[in-house]
Amino acid sequence: MAPPARRLAAAVVLALVLVLVARLAWPEPKVSPDAPLDPTVALRLTAWEEAAEVPLGVEGAWRLRDEEGVVLQEGYQLEGWLRADATGVQVGPYLTGRDRVRIEPAGDLALVVGDDRCPGVLDVGVVRDRDGPLGLTLVLELPLEDYVVGVVSAELSSGAPGIAAALEAQAVAARTWALWTLRRRGGPLRADPRDQAFAGAQRWTTAARDAVRATRGQVLTWNGDLLPAFFHAWCGGGTADAADMRFLDHDLPPLSGTADPECRDAERAWVEVVSAERLDRLARRLALGDWLRSIHAVDRDPHGRVLRFRLVGSERHLEVSGEELRARLGLPSSLWLSADLRPDGALVVRGRGRGHGIGLCQVGALRRARAGWDRDAILAHDYPGAVVAPASPAALRP
Repeated sequence: MAPPARRLAAAVVLALVLVLVARLAWPEPKVSPDAPLDPTVALRLTAWEEAAEVPLGVEGAWRLRDEEGVVLQEGYQLEGWLRADATGVQVGPYLTGRDRVRIEPAGDLALVVGDDRCPGVLDVGVVRDRDGPLGLTLVLELPLEDYVVGVVSAELSSGAPGIAAALEAQAVAARTWALWTLRRRGGPLRADPRDQAFAGAQRWTTAARDAVRATRGQVLTWNGDLLPAFFHAWCGGGTADAADMRFLDHDLPPLSGTADPECRDAERAWVEVVSAERLDRLARRLALGDWLRSIHAVDRDPHGRVLRFRLVGSERHLEVSGEELRARLGLPSSLWLSADLRPDGALVVRGRGRGHGIGLCQVGALRRARAGWDRDAILAHDYPGAVVAPASPAALRP
């Protein structure tokens, strides 16, 4: 064969190899019509909210696209920074000239954002004002079931023995709450306790993965519709009524509250001190005067959780919900056992519970799992009357 012919043949072989490598790196998705619902979830990485630069790594092949889907860059392996540049998003050494781009790895769990290994693709945007870039917004787009693994891993310590049923119950609750919130809000979930805590894949455990796999696609429903499946750390003696707590504007039987006397556990009671300065700032913020004279519980639920407080300031008074005051003062719960003013004006609060107290109690779920309860029994206790059923595409419709 003549040298030019050999070169031509070599070029053809090389082209075929490159096509094969590209196909291996970017496999075509195969979806069974009978596969459980596993939509993509948008998750705002709030730990990096408006950061000017973010450490980023990508393992294997990757593509960089703009908002229109145009491929701006392709590469293999990336280690560097995301930056909010005057010209747009900077990805490693690449100045994109765009205020919003998508980083699409070919492999699974190939993104490393900060110290977190993440599945999915990353949408990066620049936040600006008139003077220039303020920082970045990072939204991770990942499969629902991967998201639930991250939530279970973050919300419960999954390494202990005998708690598989609690992890499964948490997986069902987390999946349900995510779908309900996405349908209601439409925008991204937040990767923190304001929505649901989320852990990167380096913290995913085999037990958490098993729990999500065992409950794949399963959600809680009431009258055929998704249930707002709230959950919290520790009820302190009984779960709260979501309507009484003003989390819902109507009664919902599975979220009407249930007794759990074994969760009273006096040894877990907490004591917190709220400084006089913080109380005075609260009084001024609520236009009650320059200082707060007293705080009174006006109404409690059957388990002792304060539903309404009366705040008496130096000039006027105001009633607020128990959950609002808990959040404003940064206290573990609104289940107060005592509240005493010290001579220096600080407030000493003793209480039980952690979180809002609605829906699944994680402490109670763990205790019941160790006692031999299965997933459905745990869910039936904290969401009485709710039905566990496969999610359907209708779960995502407004």
